[in-house]
Amino acid sequence: MKEQNEIQVWFHGLMLDSLTQSPVVILRDSSGTINIPIWIGMAEATSIATALKEIPSYRPLTHDFLKNVITIFNGTVEAVCITKIEDGTFFAETRLRSKDNILYVIDCRPSDGIALAVRVNCPIYVSEEVAKQSSVRLEPVGESSGEEPSTKSESNESESSDAEQKFLSIQKLDKDKWKEILEKLSPEDFKHKH
Repeated sequence: MKEQNEIQVWFHGLMLDSLTQSPVVILRDSSGTINIPIWIGMAEATSIATALKEIPSYRPLTHDFLKNVITIFNGTVEAVCITKIEDGTFFAETRLRSKDNILYVIDCRPSDGIALAVRVNCPIYVSEEVAKQSSVRLEPVGESSGEEPSTKSESNESESSDAEQKFLSIQKLDKDKWKEILEKLSPEDFKHKH
């Protein structure tokens, strides 16, 4: 269910910020002109990657559990929307429809909403305001150059060399590499870092 001031975006990639070593989700519109990077936690990145790569887990992850609960109660996830940015923090909501056709709008972190959306294949939207505030231009990099992709703020292209963020793509890792990464994680990797 899309509202009037919203733009549909798709999951475009999961990357690692080479400066902070933090995972970054990239959402992109159909034209490729809106690219929204959202820094997320390692646990959420792992959950998203696990779903995308269809890596089976011995026990359900939290987002698998949530999907299963919604399904058991005959509900559906209609959409996830990134609604606003305040003080550099993204806010989102998940829109659930009950079996009685009641729409529930539930506040969530964008990373949790996206992790659920990739599991249930529901639309992801961003408000026009979020798109204006956070969209960046992703510059394609030729594979032969050996350089990493970079982002440039559309509003600050003249200062782009100072503000440039470099990313190392981890989206194309195969299942075996992801399993290796997941097996090496420890509880310390999931602590919130300030």
